Amino acid sequence: MFGGAGVYASGVMFALLDDGVVFLKADETLGAAFREAGSRPFAFPRGDTVMTLGYWTLPDTAVDDPDEAVAWARRSLDVALRKAAEKTPKKR
Repeated sequence: MFGGAGVYASGVMFALLDDGVVFLKADETLGAAFREAGSRPFAFPRGDTVMTLGYWTLPDTAVDDPDEAVAWARRSLDVALRKAAEKTPKKR
C-alpha cells in the first residue's frame, strides 16, 4: 500500500509510520484537533491530484512528551475502533 508500516491494536490499524514520521488515524472531529495542534495530513501524489488519507502527523508538542503522545494515540485508536464497528461485514 505504501512504503511505511501500519500500527495495529485490537485488530485495527490506527497509525502508520512513514519516513520516520508518526501519522495517527482521525475522523473529522479529531482531524480538526490535529489541524489546530499544527499537524499535517498524510498525503501523496496520485496522477494529477494529491490524495489524502484520514491520518495526521503526531503534533510536534507530543513528539518528546510520551504522555501527550499516548493521549493522541488513544483518541486515534478510538476513531479506528468506531469506524471498524460502523462497517458492514462483507459477504463471502
